Amino acid sequence: MSEELEVNKVYEMLEDDDVFQLDSGDTFTVKKFKEIAIKKYQEKLDLRIQIVGQTYQTSLYQPIYPLEVSQETRLLAGTMMWCSSKAGTRCQVIKINSKGWQKGKIIIEVSRDFESGTGQAWVKFCSDEPPESLSPLDEIRQSEEYKKAGQ
Repeated sequence: MSEELEVNKVYEMLEDDDVFQLDSGDTFTVKKFKEIAIKKYQEKLDLRIQIVGQTYQTSLYQPIYPLEVSQETRLLAGTMMWCSSKAGTRCQVIKINSKGWQKGKIIIEVSRDFESGTGQAWVKFCSDEPPESLSPLDEIRQSEEYKKAGQ
């Protein structure tokens, strides 16, 4: 049952100026974390092996780029993506114009485009607290007509 509830949680994209702190104590702006994640992911994809003072570059994605379906058919890859655990990583987030820290979980995704060589990263957050939702009646209660009727 708890797994089902986790699946139904809503994750929102964090903005570059938002700040998050992992339970380990490491603190990042989202922008800086994205830069680090893209760089680290590229390093994972491109191995550098030193042999007798010479550097040889190999690539982890060479075996799958392109994907040879048959001798006649070779498919070129578009992007390769890495995603953190869908269970999320515990943290707390403070957003620009927010009232304080929110506890919750983040999910991180990083991709690498084969053609352009560029990377992209996303940090998504799910608060432990349920989102504040307005009742349809709250909208009516906040209208000018309702306020005038109550006077």
